[in-house]
Amino acid sequence: MTARDVKMIMIVETDVEPDKEQELFDWYANEHIPEIIAVDGFVRARRYRAVEGKPKFVAIYDFEAVENRQTPEYAQARGAKRMEPYLSNTTVRIYEKIYSYEKK
Repeated sequence: MTARDVKMIMIVETDVEPDKEQELFDWYANEHIPEIIAVDGFVRARRYRAVEGKPKFVAIYDFEAVENRQTPEYAQARGAKRMEPYLSNTTVRIYEKIYSYEKK
């Protein structure tokens, strides 16, 4: 299954204390993203910084099925762990794809 074919996305929005941004970037790149993508069914993760609006950061995870989030492996990999004390305004949303259209 390619990233285009996934049926589910998880969107996590958050702010981080300004003096902890680089630590957050390093944690995402070197710890969190590799751990999440190692979970069966998770196929892609992307991160963005807001150019307008808040929260300042969003991470989008593509995965295959709701059940992928109900495994012991996911329970171990999820969450902000050591970064959590520095985060605020965090929301997590899960979406199921109901339609897709792409430019040919």
